[in-house]
Amino acid sequence: MCLGTKWTRMYDFSGQEFRIRCFCHAVNKVAEIGLLEKEEIVKLIREQVIFIKQPKMKAEFRKGLKKRDIKLCRDCPTRWNSTRNMLGSAVKLRAEISEFLSTQKGPISSSMLSNEQWNQADTLEKFLAPLEDSSLACGSGLYATLHLGIPHFKILGAHFQATITKEGVKPWLTTIAQKMNAKLVSVIKETWESSGPIIACLLNPYLKLLEFSGQQEIARVTGILKELFIIYAERYPASGQHGIPSGEPKSAYEEYIQSRVSNVASTESEIDRYLGTSPEPKCDVNDYWRKYEAVYPVLSKIARDYLAVCAYSVDSERSFSVSKNVVAGPRNRLGPKSLGKTMCLKSWYKIVCIQAGTLSEDITVLD
Repeated sequence: MCLGTKWTRMYDFSGQEFRIRCFCHAVNKVAEIGLLEKEEIVKLIREQVIFIKQPKMKAEFRKGLKKRDIKLCRDCPTRWNSTRNMLGSAVKLRAEISEFLSTQKGPISSSMLSNEQWNQADTLEKFLAPLEDSSLACGSGLYATLHLGIPHFKILGAHFQATITKEGVKPWLTTIAQKMNAKLVSVIKETWESSGPIIACLLNPYLKLLEFSGQQEIARVTGILKELFIIYAERYPASGQHGIPSGEPKSAYEEYIQSRVSNVASTESEIDRYLGTSPEPKCDVNDYWRKYEAVYPVLSKIARDYLAVCAYSVDSERSFSVSKNVVAGPRNRLGPKSLGKTMCLKSWYKIVCIQAGTLSEDITVLD
């Protein structure tokens, strides 16, 4: 995703700095590595679930089911989190599934899992839990913005490193953690090390410099912010701030010199004052910059631009998928404007219901 071309033209940026890979897609690529390592087990469980979910078999299976509160989930192979949900539900019903399939004849009898395979499926499902937590935190319709990306990537990196270095971990799980960590590093380097996410992370008032370590790295990221600050200060000049004389210049040259000196001085003072204060972990990001807009006039404008960039593209893709259900049957002649209004109305209705705590099964009909 990228900021609008109007923004990039305004500041003469290439636009590439703002092309950020969707966080959820990045996590999906990392999770696929782990599932691929245990592809045989996943395939066998998928075959069992598909077999049991057949109408006739489903009724027979439920007759002997003791844990009726657990629903056996069928996955979508292209969605790793649905595969994890399938593994989790199957593991909880492993005894019932094994007993049911032992009475069946035909090819399905060859898909029986050993106790060791079931244990590996259980371990893998639990190992992938932090990835789902991060995906939900940076997606799921919450409009998570750019400042959340780097912290959650570091959470996942720490999770992989802890598994790699922990004693007593199964060798196959250590191998998966190493491969997933390598994929995570490559994904971050592709786009998430660009200036956009770095600036958004710095302007996160409950992190600031906490996500960066070492004098060299801190100097590098601070330098990126200072360069952008000067551009914004020139775009939104504030005369007379920070003790800089605001008298009328006598010539174009003096006007240029005065603007440069003013920008450099305001850069040092405003950024240093902001980064010099302690992080505020209990504050709301939007409320913080609204509250301190007068204290950090230029930084607040940068924050307004950078913290508006979404960290994921799931909702926009989901909207395209859901729109095919709207434009169907008697509504196949809906125009673009009517379709857009219908989609917005549906989305707003769901948000209101979620906030009111009244989201129920009748809302899913709209999907």
